[in-house]
Amino acid sequence: MNKTRILWASGLLAILTIAIAWLLVPPEWDMSIEQLNQASPPSAGATIEPKTSDGAVYGKFLKDSLSFITPGIPPTGNYFLGRNYQWNGMFSPRWQLYSGKATRALLAAGRLADARKAFMAMKVGADSIGVDGSVPFQLPESMRGYTITPGIVAQAASFFLGESCLAVKALNQYPSETAVQVGSDAERKAVSAALARSLAWLESQDESLYNADLYAANRLLFDAVAYQACGSLFEDEFALNLVEGYLETALEKFDGTAGYFIEKSGWDTHYQAVAINQINELLMAGYDGVHTETLQADLKLAAQWLAARVGDDGVLHSDGNTRTCWSGETILGGDKLVDAREVWRALAYSGMRFKDDAMQSAANRLANWLRTKPTTTCVR
Repeated sequence: MNKTRILWASGLLAILTIAIAWLLVPPEWDMSIEQLNQASPPSAGATIEPKTSDGAVYGKFLKDSLSFITPGIPPTGNYFLGRNYQWNGMFSPRWQLYSGKATRALLAAGRLADARKAFMAMKVGADSIGVDGSVPFQLPESMRGYTITPGIVAQAASFFLGESCLAVKALNQYPSETAVQVGSDAERKAVSAALARSLAWLESQDESLYNADLYAANRLLFDAVAYQACGSLFEDEFALNLVEGYLETALEKFDGTAGYFIEKSGWDTHYQAVAINQINELLMAGYDGVHTETLQADLKLAAQWLAARVGDDGVLHSDGNTRTCWSGETILGGDKLVDAREVWRALAYSGMRFKDDAMQSAANRLANWLRTKPTTTCVR
């Protein structure tokens, strides 16, 4: 009897040891195509509203995916992000970028306390919008030589509006008892009112915005998302009608034979991912216009091209980039690098949309590689 008890106890101890070890070792990122098909809506190319797509991408694999949206979670109680945090002031809501993406991702993950932090970062940006809807864009004293044009200010508004309106749209799709834990009714109303004012202001600056972004496909797509996401949120037909012109110009810059958006006469891994992400967000925001069929076809080709830049070992290759890494192009004095989180997001959302095993496999490999690598990277 004693021997039986000892064997039983030994077996139980072994099982507990294995279980504890499994819990302590983080699992490899692995969203199979079967899980992908179950998570995404039945029509792979159709418009997918943000709550569903966010849930499909972030809902099941939190340990890795949430690490990719930390730029949208404010590190301090003033809720500043990016350069606003770096410079310790609200210089522009442009630098609160990622707060909207983080709000959506954390909502999908059920991390409501962190979702509230991200929402408050978005609200701080919205609170800086003027009574007339204008968006501030300032720089610290050390950068006063940098020329701020009307087009740059309009770009700042476009960046912030598209992401924020899509976040509000997603938040509105959750039950009120969930949404109120992220932002109170009064807070969400204040954010929406500020975004609506800024949309009207951006419409008045449309010529400056278009001329400033004319030569970059990814920026034109940012602008299309701003008008689509905010226009649909506030039922602004004028804004919605502006979308088509931006899309037409952006799609002219896509090399359908090679599969990439042209940036300075070539390709760029980072900006390819940015363009893909904007197209996915445009579709999530409800775009269904004259360019829908072309947009979806180009999106699939672009994501296939990007997936091919991820090696079998998960390494993201950026050789030949025309704007980041080795081009010498800078932003506010710093070299431009590839943000691998943008690449992961582009592959994960596109893989979800098209139920494409190769795209999703590339996202899996990249996520595993990034566990021990910096998220901004350049590899030849």
